[in-house]
Amino acid sequence: GGSVTLNGGNQSISGSTTFYNLTKNVSSGNYTLTFQSGSGNQTNVTGALSLTGNATNNLKLRSSSAAQWYLNATGSTTLTDLDVEYSNAVTALTANSSVTGPSGNNTGWTLNP
Repeated sequence: GGSVTLNGGNQSISGSTTFYNLTKNVSSGNYTLTFQSGSGNQTNVTGALSLTGNATNNLKLRSSSAAQWYLNATGSTTLTDLDVEYSNAVTALTANSSVTGPSGNNTGWTLNP
């Protein structure tokens, strides 16, 4: 399988999508990664998932609407400095949220300060 690295600022993932490795690491700046809501638009990661913000700003993981977006990450994960909202972790995930607490409306996430 291949790897996808999302470089740059605010980005979105739409539709039912499967990645082997998915990475978005934000070393500076205040950015949002938006996922399309609904179980039919689930994002699957079978290898390594790496989503990291920075010491000043958490990487915001958001839904395209006021309904949950679905993430099924079955491989290794690196999840740090995140602000997660309206998300359903199909396979339970643990992330560190160092700047602000989780925004809420999440299922299957353990978000530690």
